[in-house]
Amino acid sequence: KTRLTQLQGFMPPDFTTGIEILNDNNTTMEFVVSTLTTHLNMTQEDAISTMLDIHTNGGILISTPTYEKATKVASAITEDAKANGFKLRCRSVDVQQKN
Repeated sequence: KTRLTQLQGFMPPDFTTGIEILNDNNTTMEFVVSTLTTHLNMTQEDAISTMLDIHTNGGILISTPTYEKATKVASAITEDAKANGFKLRCRSVDVQQKN
């Protein structure tokens, strides 16, 4: 039920649409890094930094150019996590739609 868009300090400047990834006690750091490089085309270094932000802060919002892109990425990450036995929570977010 956590919505990072409703918590202070999580919203990147000019964020309107993207994905929300929440930390959990089951998903390995290695899997998160792999997921970020695969589904968001991050460099290894950026993926490690983002994974550490997720782990340290409990989650992160990552901007995408469109809500459709956010939905596609969130779905792919969720499917990948389930297929690998992880409970990684990822969902698309659009500030104007309040979802």
